[in-house]
Amino acid sequence: MKNMSKNDIDPPEYEGISPEDELDDVSFDEIDSDGNSASSQTKLKELREKLKKASAERDEYLAQLQRERADAVNLRREEEQKRKNLKSHIHASLFADLIPALDSFDAAMRGAAWQNVDANWRMGVEYIYQQLTKALTENGLESFESVGKQYDSELHEIHAEIDSDHPPGQILETIQRGYKQGSEVLRPEKVTISKLI
Repeated sequence: MKNMSKNDIDPPEYEGISPEDELDDVSFDEIDSDGNSASSQTKLKELREKLKKASAERDEYLAQLQRERADAVNLRREEEQKRKNLKSHIHASLFADLIPALDSFDAAMRGAAWQNVDANWRMGVEYIYQQLTKALTENGLESFESVGKQYDSELHEIHAEIDSDHPPGQILETIQRGYKQGSEVLRPEKVTISKLI
C-alpha cells in the first residue's frame, strides 16, 4: 500500500482565482479517447458561455435584490411618515374641538363669582381641568400667554391697541389664550397691545 502525504489528500488552494481564470488555464489540446480535439474546444467554449451567462444572471439578481431592499426601506419610511402625519392631523382635529371647552373653564375660573363658589366644589372642578390639560399637553397641545412680550403676527391676534407708557407693540393683556401643536399655531392668542405707532 502506498503511503499518502497531506498534499495527496488536501486540494490545492485557489484563493483569488475566479472560475473564468480557471477555465483560461485549462488546455484541451490533447486528443480525447475518440481522437477528437475540436470537440473539446467546443465544450470549453460552451462552458465559458454558460459561465458568462450565469455571472450576468447573478449580477442582475443581486442588483434586483438591492433595489427591492432599498424600496422596502423607503416604503417603511413613507408609511411611518404617513402614520405620524395622520396622528398629528387627528390630534389637531381633536384639539380644535376641545379648545372651546378649555376657554369655558378659563372664563369660569377667572370670573369674580369663582371665588364665591363652595371651596370643595371649586377644588373638584380645578382638578378636572388639570387632568384635562395634562392629557392634552402629553399629546402635544401647548397653551401660551405672552403678557410683557412683543407682538408677533404669527402668534397673536390684536383685540385692541391702547395708548400706554410701554414700548410700542408690547402685549399688555391676554383676552384669549393661544394654542400650538409643535411649531404649528392652532389658534393665535388674542391680545391687547400698546399702540404700534
